[in-house]
Parts: sequence; C-alpha cells; structure tokens
Amino acid sequence: VFVISTISVLTSLIQTRRHMKQLHDMVITTTQVSVIRNRKIVHDLSSETLVPGDVLVIPRDGMMMPCDSVLLTGNVIVNEAMLTGESVPITKTPVPMEQVVYSPHKHKRHTLFAGTQII
Repeated sequence: VFVISTISVLTSLIQTRRHMKQLHDMVITTTQVSVIRNRKIVHDLSSETLVPGDVLVIPRDGMMMPCDSVLLTGNVIVNEAMLTGESVPITKTPVPMEQVVYSPHKHKRHTLFAGTQII
C-alpha cells in the first residue's frame, strides 16, 4: 500500500510540474498581431507591445489569443479546452453596446481569454 501511494504521489507531482511548465510557456509566448491604434491599422506588431485600448484584428484563419480581450464585432469560435477542459469549441458573440460597466464574469460569452485558440 505504501509503495502504491508513493507512486501515485510522484505521478501527481510530475503531472502538476508538467502543467505548470505548459502554463508558464503559454504566458511568455509572443506573436505578431494586427492592431488598430488611433484609427489606423498597424501591421505585424509584437504582442509584447500591446497596451489597454488596442483593438486586435483577428485573422480569418484564426490565432492564439495573446491576451484577454473583449469581442466588439463579429462572431468567433473558440477552443477553450486548455482552460475549461471542454472538448467542444464554443461560439463567442460581440459584447452588447449598452451603457453597462464591463465585467469578465457577466460578459464571459463576449470575452476571449489569453491562451485560447480562435478557430
């Protein structure tokens, strides 16, 4: 019983370490993105230089989200399996243009989370 328990604990520790490394690698990933700043499209900008207020242009062939974002126009299909464990991609819709303060919990159907894959 002791040997089996020890093996189980070691296996759990190894898996946890592997997941932590994957999360760390996901955080430091940079990519090239198209951004609208001051109503002008700036192409091939590094995701490291994104600032609050930048409007990302999502390419038609999809992308890995470099940061948390709010969907302003259009619909997208997102694979959030790495966050939620769900095997089915979900559809995100634009945030309603009402005079309400944005809340990530209330508006999660309109939020694109960092590390998720836009299909």
